[in-house]
Amino acid sequence: MSTLKKISTGLFAALFGVFTIAMTAQTTSPDQEYMQVEANEDVTLIGTVVDAETENPIPEVEVEVTKLDESLETNKEGEFITEDLTTGNTYTLKIDHEGYKEYEKKVKTTKMESPSIEVIIELEPVEKE
Repeated sequence: MSTLKKISTGLFAALFGVFTIAMTAQTTSPDQEYMQVEANEDVTLIGTVVDAETENPIPEVEVEVTKLDESLETNKEGEFITEDLTTGNTYTLKIDHEGYKEYEKKVKTTKMESPSIEVIIELEPVEKE
């Protein structure tokens, strides 16, 4: 009985040691850590600007992105994109387009954010007198 107990204890210790080494190798892999950091740094902002009443896309709208000191212009489908956002920052989107009320929206990126953020911006038409 004592021989069986020694074998099972030795077997348990060996398996536990292999498991511990495998887990350590997984969590300390330099490639894995680099990939996690890299995936959380850059954020892509994809947006569409539409008329709030008709829901039709609005082309050639200038979208100012503060903190980037950059302006983007929507294409003929009312879409714009920038890949210059980084996690941990708050950006403000500003639009002042003829025939519509001024628009401002804050977009915050966090470590838990997916690599892209999609926004739909509905511009309110200015009431005609």
